[in-house]
Amino acid sequence: MRRKKDTQTVKDPNLRLCARMWLNLNGKPFLGAGKIKLLKAVEETGSISAASRRLRLSYRTAWNRIDAMNNLAGAPLVTTNTGGEKGGGAQLTDLGRGAIESYATLEKELEKFRRKVQKSVLKNFQDIPALDDSDSKDDESK
Repeated sequence: MRRKKDTQTVKDPNLRLCARMWLNLNGKPFLGAGKIKLLKAVEETGSISAASRRLRLSYRTAWNRIDAMNNLAGAPLVTTNTGGEKGGGAQLTDLGRGAIESYATLEKELEKFRRKVQKSVLKNFQDIPALDDSDSKDDESK
């Protein structure tokens, strides 16, 4: 990759530190943004089926994610009722509601950390000349 010959440098608004977060439990994915959205949708709709439709997931995918969370936690985050006159339903347990709250707290703390690192560490990049995308494409083909 060749650097631009002019003095253009990377400016703070163009360089952004990005971070994603999820929790593993016993070495397996337990909670992430998608599963939290699913838990919230179950809480709002009272149904795994309605939650899956809202999130444009297949029912099987939604069920498998909930089942995996319940099994990994060792206690249910979501409980279900079988159908009947009123149909079935699903509810979050206290553990499920706590998971949503804890994840939200973790997200806030991660964002604080990201901003701190953005300000303190990435300032070192301000004097690095920006790469010219057109030159890098030429270099890759050689």
